[in-house]
Amino acid sequence: MKKIFPLASFAAAAMMLFSCAKEESTPVQQEGYTYTFAISNASTKLTLNDEATAFAWTNGDNVNVYSGSQAVQGTISASGSDASVSATFDTELKDGAQVYGTFPYLASNSSTSAVVFSIPTSQSSAALTDAMPMYSEALEVEAGTEASGTLQMHNLGAVLKFKVYGASHTEETVTSISYAAEGIAGNFASVDITNSPALAEGDADAVTATASSVAVGSSADDAGLVYMVVAPAAASTTGTITVVTSTSTYTATLPSALSLNANDLVTVPLNLENSAFTSTKNYYFTSVKTLAALATTSTETEYTGTLSNAIVSGVYGSYVHIEDADAGILLYMASSGLSAGDVINGEVTCKIKLYNSLPELASITLGDDVVTSGGEAPLTTVTIEKLLENYDSYLCKRIQIVQATVTGAITSTTSASSSVRTGSIKQGDSSINTFVQLKTALTGAAAGDVVTLICYPGLYSSTKQVYVYSDDDITILAMPKIESINPTSVSFAKDEAAGTSKTVTITTANATNVSIELNDSDEAFEVSEVSGADNTYTFTVSNKADASEKAHAATITVTATDGTNSVSSDVVVSQSSTTATTQTYTHTFEKSQITKTAGDVKLSDITWTQTALGYVGFNSSTGVQLGSKNSPATDFKLSTKGISGTIKSVKINAKTGGTGTLAVSVGGTDYTCGTSKTPSLTTELADYEFTGASSGEIVINLKNTSKAAYMVSITVTYEN
Repeated sequence: MKKIFPLASFAAAAMMLFSCAKEESTPVQQEGYTYTFAISNASTKLTLNDEATAFAWTNGDNVNVYSGSQAVQGTISASGSDASVSATFDTELKDGAQVYGTFPYLASNSSTSAVVFSIPTSQSSAALTDAMPMYSEALEVEAGTEASGTLQMHNLGAVLKFKVYGASHTEETVTSISYAAEGIAGNFASVDITNSPALAEGDADAVTATASSVAVGSSADDAGLVYMVVAPAAASTTGTITVVTSTSTYTATLPSALSLNANDLVTVPLNLENSAFTSTKNYYFTSVKTLAALATTSTETEYTGTLSNAIVSGVYGSYVHIEDADAGILLYMASSGLSAGDVINGEVTCKIKLYNSLPELASITLGDDVVTSGGEAPLTTVTIEKLLENYDSYLCKRIQIVQATVTGAITSTTSASSSVRTGSIKQGDSSINTFVQLKTALTGAAAGDVVTLICYPGLYSSTKQVYVYSDDDITILAMPKIESINPTSVSFAKDEAAGTSKTVTITTANATNVSIELNDSDEAFEVSEVSGADNTYTFTVSNKADASEKAHAATITVTATDGTNSVSSDVVVSQSSTTATTQTYTHTFEKSQITKTAGDVKLSDITWTQTALGYVGFNSSTGVQLGSKNSPATDFKLSTKGISGTIKSVKINAKTGGTGTLAVSVGGTDYTCGTSKTPSLTTELADYEFTGASSGEIVINLKNTSKAAYMVSITVTYEN
């Protein structure tokens, strides 16, 4: 703490000798004449109570020191009860020279006839640093550089001591007090400190002193104490007092003018029971968005605020979704008493926390007449792409996603693990995980279904996922669907004669017609017309010529339609060259390449598509961890169409921590590892090499029924 300043007593207030921190400045080393002066009352220390006295100076405090036309920076040196200030002047002080000092230090103060003082408008009651302006009386010195007298400092401001109490308010704590009166703080007009200076009016009309958990007393005897510094003359008016507590704000006009002089400490009793005070509750939020913003930690914290036209958009057991025009929030509370369509208008008290990154209400208390029934639960239709672009604005709101393809089954049972309840949907190039919140018997939707889904965007740690609660919110659309294409790839060996014909069979659902389109830049193949009906169709593809030195590749796009909607899939066609060579693709997994979200991933320059996972980890020795004990990877698929030619083998280096199997198919044809198409994984890393002779999409299927599985690398050998 700071300074020293003795002063006289006064009639109605206790003595207040007060000091504050300084303007920080690094002294400039220079040659000159250094003088050392004592500073008054160095050993006393101010404690802000009824026995207020004075602060001791602190080493390094700075003051302005003046003599004649010279104005320099003085530095305090304090040790125990002794304190002094050293100041270096350019010219030697003559006998009888007068020396003055001011605090806090301000470099622009260069003359005793025009010293500028200020009182800050924001102060801390417990440490009124820099709040009290001071000056010293003239000190007449003798020539020389030895200790030469004492600078005696005087306060120019006054201190208000507020005593806050109220018998029915003892549960509250004071956070701040503001006093508003014309000119009580800010910057003041310059004064001549050689002629009994006094502060006039400042350019600020209010001061706020913050307090740290000052309890409101039950009476004046145990009142909470808050202090502030003001300009005496300006504050001697009937100003306005505002007391902010932990629950409310109280405002009153002082019944009579204060009478203040410089250096006064004046007590101002504030009885919050007094009818002169008007009070309003402190509301911490006024909307769902500002309520959600209060969730900053995993610890439950209680707040009171207001909501306006907040609608309960869904109630599913203990899961309650509430939203207004700008934001949504999840309430997890059994027996909340709320129903879908309820409208909330008025005061609300709730406990809120962050649960795995998601703002979540743990409880809600509603005032009388706050809830009305009969509202309509809002429903916003949005694409997955738009949802992901503006995720925060849709968080926990009731939304509808139309015509999304299920890429990971949406399902649940009464004992389903989180991995089973995790699925995924896709629209175009955009995808997102789904999560069934309730452990309940849910029919759901299977992979490949096209659905319109009513759901609620949420978060689990950093993973974005939409919450699904009920079969009523899942509509499976009777869209045309390609159930199967067999085979999905057609390959002609280098020794197959021109005109060799191979049949492709297509099974559909809800389709009235199937068409095909050959995309063949080499014009190496030809296709027949599609024949068939009742969701079963066939066509043939043949090679036009014997194999040449150039390999050929083409695609056949198969489109099924119901006359309005359509769906397409590709068949890959290839012919080996007479000089076909064996090539190898290898990828060793690195951190963050596989994620929990379904979608495309780049692995050694080849695009693969992964399904969703409940947990992903990585270790440099065991590779990527797929699933965990609590969330095993029961049906994980990794697929690519990015490797053309005849796939001779797919080798996977992997292991399991529990029980699991691997399978590989190419172009719809199952490959074999040894004598098994689904070999069991061991608990030690090993190579599992699947062989065959097909072309087309490669699908790796891991089914790990317990604990975690690990995958280090993939090696594909192919002929092209």
